[in-house]
Amino acid sequence: MKTKSEVLAKLVNKSGVQKTLDITGYGILELFMALEDKVKIDSEVALDLLFELRGNTNLLHDRIGHAKLRFDTYEQLIYWRLTPPYENMEAMGTPFWGGETIIPIDTTEYNYLDKNNKSQTIYDEYNHTIELDDLEPFNSVSELVNWFNNSYLNEVYEILLGYLEEYRREYKYTD
Repeated sequence: MKTKSEVLAKLVNKSGVQKTLDITGYGILELFMALEDKVKIDSEVALDLLFELRGNTNLLHDRIGHAKLRFDTYEQLIYWRLTPPYENMEAMGTPFWGGETIIPIDTTEYNYLDKNNKSQTIYDEYNHTIELDDLEPFNSVSELVNWFNNSYLNEVYEILLGYLEEYRREYKYTD
């Protein structure tokens, strides 16, 4: 007799994730937990799973260094806010955006206190895209969580710190 996860895996492989969700009434997280690692998680469903995980668990970290993340469920975007002393930078960096194997990173705003302690706001943007072409589909939800908490957070944070340095150089800001 086939297990529940085997039956679900066969259905996903035959009909796809969305149709399986419609047929079973499961949410995406519930489905992949029931699959017990029998179906790989590709970029098409990884972002949906990340938002589902964020909404229903505390498995995903939402802070690193001077940065805090905000998950916008309506737009399915992940916003970053960096707040080192006397500065503030807003950015977006959403993995698997549009189901693609990329992380587009865009700064939206930079604020700092000038030498006269007046707040200055800069709207110059820095843009970068991390290509994830070599990233294999995830074997499990826990593998996706591990990638998010370790690889994604660290890689995006390092790029955003580089943007802070660019803003500081361009606008003559120093600590």
